Amino acid sequence: MKFRDAGISLAPRPIGACIDLALVLSGRRLGACLLIWATWSLPAMGAVWIAARSSEYGWFAAWIAVGLASAPLGLCLVAYASAVAFAEPGDIKRQTLQSLWSAWPVLLARIALRVVQWPLLLMGFLPGLMLIVSTSFLAESRVLKRFRQRRHDHKMRDVVRQEYSDLVSRAALLAAFGLVLWFVLAITVDAASMLLFEFSLILGRIADATRNPWGGFDPDTFFVGLFDALFHDPVILTALTGTALAAYGLCRLAWFLSYVDLRIRRDCWDLEVALADEAQRWEATT
Repeated sequence: MKFRDAGISLAPRPIGACIDLALVLSGRRLGACLLIWATWSLPAMGAVWIAARSSEYGWFAAWIAVGLASAPLGLCLVAYASAVAFAEPGDIKRQTLQSLWSAWPVLLARIALRVVQWPLLLMGFLPGLMLIVSTSFLAESRVLKRFRQRRHDHKMRDVVRQEYSDLVSRAALLAAFGLVLWFVLAITVDAASMLLFEFSLILGRIADATRNPWGGFDPDTFFVGLFDALFHDPVILTALTGTALAAYGLCRLAWFLSYVDLRIRRDCWDLEVALADEAQRWEATT
């Protein structure tokens, strides 16, 4: 299977086009993407629920859970997107286990990097983002090795160094999009829960927590209740954890497509695939 069969054309594209293509890919493979999301998000959501119910550090548990679960989630999404792009997509469970087994050093490296990246993001967005970009595309390089082995490929660290400023700007735009998407997904999940079960996961619980028992609007009551709901309520934290990982998954697919864009511009992947297709066509006619 070639990129065109999966709805992915080999052409240079900006980050906006990568986001659009990630939406298309996830929409066409929605069942597989949801399965991969559920595999890593549901245990993380369960851990957040337990931590928020039994302690006052539910917000910290949610932060850690997103950081840890996003590493294998991103690796599995990259492995599946690569399989769809370059080969016949087979059984999702088998591909997930195979990708984790073959790329376990990358997974351990990503988890170790989270220990440094996550505190940097809390202390300052730009330093954390720059570190994330500096250590980008480890999963892509490892996963795509079994599909491509070319001596003329540039080393990944050289590509990142040469395109560093562009990658930082792309990552910043992608992070902004991810935050907006997270908000939209959270509101959508809350509205769906209210419509189907008449139970609000987020907004209703925030409204109850910020309501002044004496009537009227009291700023102190509002902000104290808002803080308590967002940082301690187990239902809200669990819902925000799941939607955050869903938003991360889509952004991770867009970042994978940014890697493909880099390889097209640096290693002429589009020309190589076109020549390979033409060679196969000639072999079939002879």
